Amino acid sequence: MNIKEAAEQLERSERAVLRYKDAGRLSARKVKVKGEDGKTREVLDFDADEVKALKAELDSPSQTISPQVQRIAPQDESAALAPVAGLHFLQKLFEGQTRGFEELRAVSDSWPVWLMRKQALEVTGLAPSWLAAGVRRGELPYTGTPHTRRFHRDDLRAFAERVKDAEYLARLLDKALKE
Repeated sequence: MNIKEAAEQLERSERAVLRYKDAGRLSARKVKVKGEDGKTREVLDFDADEVKALKAELDSPSQTISPQVQRIAPQDESAALAPVAGLHFLQKLFEGQTRGFEELRAVSDSWPVWLMRKQALEVTGLAPSWLAAGVRRGELPYTGTPHTRRFHRDDLRAFAERVKDAEYLARLLDKALKE
């Protein structure tokens, strides 16, 4: 299966398929193919079973709360401390965003390829501080200077999906509790 077919099956862009390959979630081998012009080219050939498995993984609903977050939650509500109140806030935030991000995946292909900060905030629904934190930590790639930053829609979608992940929220909470 070539990259175009893999992208269609995953309902992602070809660039996203390459990122899955680079991250080790898909494997590909180079094969020589003769084109219509008679020239031989090397193209990537993806395993159809791996693509189907990744598609199933991407389409499966994520857990609403991770074991790490459950481990932090107090047994007795009356013993709740201020950091745990932050946990409840994050849980509610996550539950609200989960529904929004399911819709995000469906419409993100209609976004412009490159988005400015204001557009990125509008289409993802993320808080400005979350977007800024992603840029600061290097989790959200961009091009341009700080005043002319543009984000690629695939990078933005991947970042938004990571943010909604319960494990990501648990790591943020663990970091906040340590400080």
